[in-house]
Amino acid sequence: MSESVSITQKPGFKNLIHGIDGSRSALQILAIAAQHKQPILFMANTVAELNELEDEIQFLNQKNSEILRFSDWETLPYDAFSPHQDIISQRLETLAKLTETKNPIVLTTVASCLTRLCPKQHLDAQRFHLSEGQELPLEQLSRKLTNAGYLNVDNVHEHGEYAIRGALMDVFPMGAESPIRIDWFDNEIESIRWFDPETQRSISKVTEIKMLPAKEFPTTPQGIQHFRQAFRERFDADPLSSPLYQDISSGIIPAGIEYYLPLSLKNRQCLRLSAR
Repeated sequence: MSESVSITQKPGFKNLIHGIDGSRSALQILAIAAQHKQPILFMANTVAELNELEDEIQFLNQKNSEILRFSDWETLPYDAFSPHQDIISQRLETLAKLTETKNPIVLTTVASCLTRLCPKQHLDAQRFHLSEGQELPLEQLSRKLTNAGYLNVDNVHEHGEYAIRGALMDVFPMGAESPIRIDWFDNEIESIRWFDPETQRSISKVTEIKMLPAKEFPTTPQGIQHFRQAFRERFDADPLSSPLYQDISSGIIPAGIEYYLPLSLKNRQCLRLSAR
């Protein structure tokens, strides 16, 4: 693409930005976004290129365009371990904001665009709000979090974890910078506070918070059932000989399950991040 940004193509057009160095790529992207008032998807070749471009765009973003990052999993296909929870948290936050943000600039990598994504219905079904004064028993919230893929632990340190201590619950919501501490009065949420997971001290009070699912695939009983059925249809081997199948059947979410996303969704309702 030349340095001119006088582009007249319809939405969905593709352009290759090359031959320009330094911050000029960032200026080019911001100029295109300002001219067309349409969502922009930029695919970097590598994570290093993505990191550099994100820093430059954030610095040069004088019009305060909405910048969303969709990180690479940074794992190889069918690795025996999952992406870091912070990466999954950021990806889910971006997917949620895509439905709420007008004309964002989405920064991602080519590799991220090649992997399947959960449908919008998955996010809509598993996200909810918590607020002061809300009637929601602790046990009911625990079930909601478990169905959304959150892990019950002794102490909360990472995104996607929650811990129960008497009438208190600590949760590290996906997409949040800090965990929250919820206090109940009977079945009513009395207070919600941010807290530091290292010192366990409260930081500040919040009246409402958005909760996102902890995984990019459904961990509900229905999702597990879809996985079991699809696994038996897709593979000829005895499913009982597969540790993956055994773990999912027992409600255990094994590491590396992300690449089996299509098996967890009814009618294989997977998507890909696309400029169209």
